[in-house]
Amino acid sequence: MWIWLEDIAIESNQCDWSYMHMSKISYLLGKYNGDYLLGNPLPTDSFFCRTWMRSWVEICTAYAKPIEEQKVIWDKHLNEFHGMSETWESYFHNRSRVNSLLETLEFLPRVFAHQDVHWDNIFLEQIDEHDSLMAIDWQFASISGVGEELGRMFGYALLKRKIPVNMVEEYKEELFLSYMQGLRAAGWDGNSTFARFGFTVSAALRFIMVIDKLLINLEAGNGISQKEKSSHLLLVSQALLSMADESWSIRSEIKQYFHNIYECCISRHSSAALLTHY
Repeated sequence: MWIWLEDIAIESNQCDWSYMHMSKISYLLGKYNGDYLLGNPLPTDSFFCRTWMRSWVEICTAYAKPIEEQKVIWDKHLNEFHGMSETWESYFHNRSRVNSLLETLEFLPRVFAHQDVHWDNIFLEQIDEHDSLMAIDWQFASISGVGEELGRMFGYALLKRKIPVNMVEEYKEELFLSYMQGLRAAGWDGNSTFARFGFTVSAALRFIMVIDKLLINLEAGNGISQKEKSSHLLLVSQALLSMADESWSIRSEIKQYFHNIYECCISRHSSAALLTHY
């Protein structure tokens, strides 16, 4: 076993995770992921996970209360949040979509991903007057879909209040735009819908864990801090469920995209055309 130790002057690196800071990181993540979309060989070592989101979702689902028990807790505390029946219906509906969303995610173009991008692991440093990423803690490193890296960052930052819940849409669009600019700067000219899906679905699937956290907190008591935490978790859940609905719509676009290409290939009697378009 080998361990790499390096003295890093973290204090000299930006780590405030402001709006601008996250935009820069999103751009550089796009450039980093883009290198693998252009042919930079993916790691072949057997210890790298190749279905990271699926394994994470399975663990979250296993630790969560059964959905029947969740419904009992939800109904018990429903009045505290002025009748959130629509939110529960959205949660129940999206739980049934999870496997289909994961299957599509695993079909996306593959990149090498850090998969744990947050303020304690990723830093900006200046090299030759250009921003560069410095990453530590590669425990979750995996072969993942394009956009997945950004979604994981977004969902965690939202949960931990680095992204204000009332500014979800602004952050979502800005960070995705920066990520796409990074992919384009790397030279990737593929379909942005793939990256959009990878981003939205990997952020959205965090709702499985967040809803369970909300229900556990509701059961814990009625203290002021617990009520405030429950309110935050509820708003985060609603934002993530909205992204899950968006992911489902994008998935339909992707299915239609490949259906159209397939029809084109059949009409031309060419299977090679499908691979070229992909």
